[in-house]
Amino acid sequence: MVVSKQFLSFKYSLWWITILAFLSLVPLNGEKNGFFVEGGLEYSYFSGFDTHVVKPVTLQELIQAKQQEIEQEYITTLVASGDTLQQAETYKNDHMASFYAYAKSAVESELPHGIPVSTKAPYGGNLFGIDLQAGYKQFFGKKKHWGVRYYVLFSAQGGTYYNKNGGYNQSSGNLFYGVGADALYNFYQKRHKTYGVFAGLMIGGSSWFMGGAKNASGACIYTSNGKCVSMNDYYGNLTSTNDGNVSRASFSPTFVQFLINIGFRTNFTRHQGFEVGMRIPTIDDPYFKITYIEMGPWGNKGTWKNLTFRRNVAIYANYVYNF
Repeated sequence: MVVSKQFLSFKYSLWWITILAFLSLVPLNGEKNGFFVEGGLEYSYFSGFDTHVVKPVTLQELIQAKQQEIEQEYITTLVASGDTLQQAETYKNDHMASFYAYAKSAVESELPHGIPVSTKAPYGGNLFGIDLQAGYKQFFGKKKHWGVRYYVLFSAQGGTYYNKNGGYNQSSGNLFYGVGADALYNFYQKRHKTYGVFAGLMIGGSSWFMGGAKNASGACIYTSNGKCVSMNDYYGNLTSTNDGNVSRASFSPTFVQFLINIGFRTNFTRHQGFEVGMRIPTIDDPYFKITYIEMGPWGNKGTWKNLTFRRNVAIYANYVYNF
């Protein structure tokens, strides 16, 4: 009986030694280095501002500018029809009162109070879409709690924004594509299960695709040659026609963007994981800008208009596959 108990005790101890020896060979701590891909859903709130910094123009200044424009067109027409420049100038002087009256009527019907001071109109909307990410991760140290990952990423989102001043909704879209790097920290590791956090930076291109819109009465907000067009086409055309002697204009639907990336990640098997995170863009994309170097329809010399967009925050949830 004593021998039997000793034998059982020895057998029990040997069993535990075997288990411990086996476990010592199994990497309880440490996520594997390797390639990964992930993808999922992404939501963004974006905002924008339509800013006018105006050098004020009085009603009388506008009338004088309009009168000069009418007089120049009158002289050009007379010379083209065969009159000499001197004759055209004489005819012009004979009709000064008529030119002034016409200019006054035209300006007062369009801008009865002149061009006002600066304004700033806000935009805001929601975007929904997908994001994809692929790269390589590696961990350091004996326990491999700390690591880094490097990746390329792409996101595509669509939605609408609301123009408060105009009282209309408009279709909107954004693409982001770039590269990034994150620092990784796993605060819990057991076999293939890990829980951790990450923080990093991304840089890439942000492209805006702004569609057409109609007001409450059904009229198009953006038109070109009498046809409804998208916001992108409208400001593209506006840039080409206003980048000249009176103004300097630029249209940049695509611009560089710098983002902060933070979130939580987990692996529930060797190959499968999940993460949720937040991406925070830091740059206002300069969608459209025009600066007047002479008096123009939006203000005096030095007046400028600037339209910007930015995704304020992007929240995403991704399924991860580790190779």
